[in-house]
Amino acid sequence: MERFLVVGVGISSLVLLVAVACTQTRTITQDGLQVASLIQLISEPERCDGVEVQVRGFIDIEQHAIFLMPEDAEHDITKNALWLHLTETSQHLLEEHSQSFYGKVEGVFEADNLGPGNVYSGTLRDITKINRM
Repeated sequence: MERFLVVGVGISSLVLLVAVACTQTRTITQDGLQVASLIQLISEPERCDGVEVQVRGFIDIEQHAIFLMPEDAEHDITKNALWLHLTETSQHLLEEHSQSFYGKVEGVFEADNLGPGNVYSGTLRDITKINRM
């Protein structure tokens, strides 16, 4: 009986170890950017603070933000979004689009910069790409 308990605990430990290792895996693009989900950036901002990331979501061109979904943008649920800090050189990337859309953005994530009014869950700065998906 004790032997089965030890084997069971060993198998459980192995499964847990594999599960943890898989969640630590990071996807990297050809350009060396970390692919991050909005949920990951919002829930664990310290993990990617200062990291150049590629993130996908609903891009609201009026609010200059990337949201989890269109309803969040429509109802101003800014805690489900990152603010897009656009400079003169990156402003044209957003202006190329005439309406809000699902897309991906590449830039550096700042966990402590919560955008105008400190209402967002972080900021993407030094934006190099904004593409429709």
